[in-house]
Amino acid sequence: MTAELQILNLLTRKSYYEEVKNFLSKDMFPDESGMIFDTLMDAHSKYGGDISLGDVAALHHERYPAMPRTARQEVLDLIDKVMAAEANPEVGVILAEGVWRRNKAREIGEHAVDIFTGKSEDFGTILRLVEQVSSENISTSDNLILVDSDLQELIGEAVQPAEFQFTIPTLTQEIDGLDRGHLGIIFARPEVGKTSLCSFLTANYLDKHTVAYFANEEPAGRVKIRIAGSYLKSSVDEINNNFDQSLEQWLPAEGNLQMFDSTGVDFEEITRYVELNKPDIVFIDQLDKVKIKGDFNRGDERLKEIYVQARELAKKNNCLVWAVSQANYDAHRTRTIDYSMLDNSRTGKAGEADVIIGIAKTENGEEENGIRRLAFSKNKVNGWHGFVDVLFDQERAVFAA
Repeated sequence: MTAELQILNLLTRKSYYEEVKNFLSKDMFPDESGMIFDTLMDAHSKYGGDISLGDVAALHHERYPAMPRTARQEVLDLIDKVMAAEANPEVGVILAEGVWRRNKAREIGEHAVDIFTGKSEDFGTILRLVEQVSSENISTSDNLILVDSDLQELIGEAVQPAEFQFTIPTLTQEIDGLDRGHLGIIFARPEVGKTSLCSFLTANYLDKHTVAYFANEEPAGRVKIRIAGSYLKSSVDEINNNFDQSLEQWLPAEGNLQMFDSTGVDFEEITRYVELNKPDIVFIDQLDKVKIKGDFNRGDERLKEIYVQARELAKKNNCLVWAVSQANYDAHRTRTIDYSMLDNSRTGKAGEADVIIGIAKTENGEEENGIRRLAFSKNKVNGWHGFVDVLFDQERAVFAA
């Protein structure tokens, strides 16, 4: 426990606290030393400057006023040991990283035992922990990412065109596309064109980007044919009648597409695939049907958590995620569609998205089957809210101005 005591000694220094605060945690320190760790971290979050070791006991009493006398004496004795455990500040971060790695090894061992004893089948958690330990940079937590770009770099990034661009001219006049880290939602009533729009977007991405498509609504093979048709701007009959030439044109794009039949898929399975294979774009059609672990009192709470995790998937894996959802009956045969019409949700689903596209038929519904309205009711990319009416070629899964 010598390293832990030395770390606690160094944690009285504000500069050291700033270096290690993002990856050390209480569970890395056994018993009473974890309480001292908590006391020091809390004090640094409230006060500026270094903390005198002589003040640690007073701060601890303030934080734990109801502690029994015997337990308090044990903490005071441990504080004396901390005061004596001097360490060179130059090796302080190395000490902290060593404690961090040992704690990760403990977590890996506990998960492995759970799998061995049949309590768990989650190998994905072990894989993620091993990847974390293998990383050369552990000086930040999984959730805190330091932004060290200067103002000129940030402005340069802000004015760059979107990496994943739309290709409908009337739409790109308003918003050119999305970027890595974004979560987009596409929703509509059944049979209106959700999967067709996803197929169209996928087809537009394939020349330059890799796409992972998780299909749990329609069979993945049928969706893949639709993507190929959109890419070739051909119906199934047209592809079949000119098969050799169609195949020659399609094969280079097909190499950038991974299609998955994913009925009954768990979100952890999707996460593991994305972490290992690093696709540029992920489609989850439909996200609402993906399984997720946890106990939820209401359906909308479960859905919110799924969309929170989808957003984290995009951020942590530096990819664009498109989620597909149903619209409720309020969106039936209406030209005015917005995210309040997302099925089985209050605001939880919508709150996580960067862009939400609702697809509506025109007012006459079936009579004008070839026209769709793409309505942007949420847009954090550039703030534009509105709609464009587009021509929809259902046989070829093509949307055009």
